[in-house]
Amino acid sequence: MIKFSLRCSDSHTFDSWFKSNDAFESLGASGMLACPVCGSGEIEKNIMTPQVRPSLAKPSPAPGGANPADISEPATKTKRMIQEL
Repeated sequence: MIKFSLRCSDSHTFDSWFKSNDAFESLGASGMLACPVCGSGEIEKNIMTPQVRPSLAKPSPAPGGANPADISEPATKTKRMIQEL
């Protein structure tokens, strides 16, 4: 599934989910897309920013040789017990 930010010919904006980009194109070509505000069938995709997930890689050591505190392990016994639950 992919979420597109859309705009009609009257500049109304809305979001909608599609199975794929091809599904969006197919629905648009068959006239099955319409603006929920005015009903216009002239729909195009807005420019969107990608949603990037943070990296799972461990951070590199801090400059100057200082190692930041390892926060991957709980700092206290209570926090370790909560994590184990």
